[in-house]
Amino acid sequence: LALPAYNSLMSDTNYVTTPPSVDAFIKSANYVGTDVQYKALMSGGFSKLNDIVYAELSSAFNGDQTIEDACANIDRIANSDVFK
Repeated sequence: LALPAYNSLMSDTNYVTTPPSVDAFIKSANYVGTDVQYKALMSGGFSKLNDIVYAELSSAFNGDQTIEDACANIDRIANSDVFK
């Protein structure tokens, strides 16, 4: 899925090297959680959720907003558009 819920893999330098820092990915994965991702995948709305996640995290990585704001936006938009 778009945000791995398995932080041990994200923290393993055999899988992920820096830059970029994995901190943002781990924080996003913890915020979103596994259950939400599985529900999105099973709902048929995964690509829509993926678009939301990509746009908000890109904005955060570009310095336009904080990771916390991006996660709050993902939550708000996904709940109103994907998980109605």
